[in-house]
Amino acid sequence: MRLHLLPSFVSTLALLAFAPSALRSAEPPPAPITWGEPDITGARIDESAVRAEVIVDPSAPADSGVARTLAEGFARAREHLAEGTPTRLLLKAGLYRETATDLGLAEGTARDTLLVVEGEAHGRVVITGADLFPASAWQDLGDGLFVTAWPHRFGNASPDWGPPRLIGHRSEMVFLGDRPLRQIILDEYQVKGIGQSLSTLERAAKPSWTYQRTLDPRATLLAGEFGVTEHQDDGRLYVRLAPGEKIPAEGLEVSVRRNLINFGSRGNLVLRNLVFTRAANSLTGPRPVNFGNVGEFGPRDVLIERCDFLWNNSTALSLGGAGWTLRDNRFNYNGGLGITGWGASEMLWERNQTSFNGWRVWRGGEIAWFSGGVKLHYVKRHWVRGHESIANVSTGFHYDIACRDVWNEDLVLIDNAPGGLVYELGVGPFRARRVLAVGGSMNGGTTLRLWHVKNALIQDSVFYNNYAGRAWGNAEPAILADARISGRRDAHARKDPFEGSILQLERTVLALGDAQPRLLRFSDRRKPEDRSAPFRWIGEGNIYAFPGADGAERFLIPGRDGKEAPQNLAAWRSAADVTERDLAHAPRALRDPENGDYRLVSGRPFDALASRLPSRVLSAAEREARDAFFAWIGYDRVGGELSNPDSRARAKASGSSAAAPMGRIDPLD
Repeated sequence: MRLHLLPSFVSTLALLAFAPSALRSAEPPPAPITWGEPDITGARIDESAVRAEVIVDPSAPADSGVARTLAEGFARAREHLAEGTPTRLLLKAGLYRETATDLGLAEGTARDTLLVVEGEAHGRVVITGADLFPASAWQDLGDGLFVTAWPHRFGNASPDWGPPRLIGHRSEMVFLGDRPLRQIILDEYQVKGIGQSLSTLERAAKPSWTYQRTLDPRATLLAGEFGVTEHQDDGRLYVRLAPGEKIPAEGLEVSVRRNLINFGSRGNLVLRNLVFTRAANSLTGPRPVNFGNVGEFGPRDVLIERCDFLWNNSTALSLGGAGWTLRDNRFNYNGGLGITGWGASEMLWERNQTSFNGWRVWRGGEIAWFSGGVKLHYVKRHWVRGHESIANVSTGFHYDIACRDVWNEDLVLIDNAPGGLVYELGVGPFRARRVLAVGGSMNGGTTLRLWHVKNALIQDSVFYNNYAGRAWGNAEPAILADARISGRRDAHARKDPFEGSILQLERTVLALGDAQPRLLRFSDRRKPEDRSAPFRWIGEGNIYAFPGADGAERFLIPGRDGKEAPQNLAAWRSAADVTERDLAHAPRALRDPENGDYRLVSGRPFDALASRLPSRVLSAAEREARDAFFAWIGYDRVGGELSNPDSRARAKASGSSAAAPMGRIDPLD
């Protein structure tokens, strides 16, 4: 987790002079925790109260009296809501190419009255940010290259802690049917003011972009790629298709709308059976479905059910306020995060999916910390059940900064580039059970991170990887599970300070393949004067699986001299502040993980735990979708390399004249 709050000169001096004792809080010393059944209900909504219904049908005759657009439907619903009448807005099947941002629903009586926005069938009501650019609008320049006028000026957008590369600051998307084309920069800019650490941020100014030159699209674009030029007054959009391929008569889908619906901070709301797709939202702009304030003063009581947020340029959904229920939704193929939250509380999530996210930020050169499946800050009382995050080019599920009272059950986290589950920088308690976290070949191949948390309890879970490389940006070998406590005194650490930490692992498998060298790090990085409370590890009934004898040095723990060093299983058992009861070793744990079979092997010691532990077998279609997505963005799932040079260098190196195809992605499947 990196800082992106720029302290003033005065606060910076205070930070440097900050005394260790100032971090000490009134929190009692940590003690072991139990699961405890959460009483979190999420959104408190009574749909039986609905008394009015407005129907929107885009195929209705003009003289039918039925609303035909979102804008007209919301306007009619607002009349009922202003009178205090709970209302259902029923959207008939169709493709809605419009935006509804000035709704007037967050004011007066209309703000507090129940509104249900519902599609008539799952996956059949599609609200899109894209328009068709018909074949007649394109000029054929030969050799598969086509050009059309580009009337928009999206420009560059990034916070000062954003991705360093220019491609991560763009918002354009183009689709040939259901296949996304890959964007390549044509207008080159010098980027300044982007920082990714405290030291660089203190030197950084506001991000700026200085125009340098425009590249020739004929020499730059490969088949399957597009680019825009907007620096000149007459903007142009270029695409290159495969040899012999023509633009279909209906044209190409081009994302032109930044935001689809803006509810402001309105709560008492239900969204059901809706697809939100292809919004050209930027890293700094509104989300496709926007809820105003992200923080504790955001909306109250929102239920989102059986909705799809697919192929949006940046993050799909941001949560604040209190009382959220997310159930049976998909947040997939978005350029930033699937879901993020800041200050939200009382959240119940059930059977959601956040997969194949982070591609825009990844191509911008940022690997891990603000994109991917889920990342949450300052959230309280969060219960997650049955969540799936697969093939995000960032962490699968990440809690960061002052999160409290977390329960995670039945999480499936597979092949997320820098790892699976992260609990970081908070009191918690963090509780997880039946987690399957496997794969990932960036940031050290770490599928479990417990970084500076007061209490964490992991039960009945499986963590596996087989990454032979190094930790990203570091020379140390890859580590499967990384547990550490630090003496951090920065602004984020001061949000929820605590002393000491107890990490509990029960009936859980930590497993390595043949290639990955390290199983577990247990590291107390506090200064001696800060160690007034212990940093403890309590294990019970666990299985640690790695090839070879249990004398192999698979653990990074302090040696006799106090310095962190590789140690064997016997040293781990006797390490200071480590308690392991009924610990077993096995040479391997999973049947065929390299081919997506994450079931436990049979026999001892696994048979006793097999009924309690999660398993999964990826289908051939799931593996194909994962591999196609990674090829499209240039991520090596095995080696952990990022392949993202310019098109000419890629073509020269590969001998290819085409970008890796994404394949057909149907948002209605």
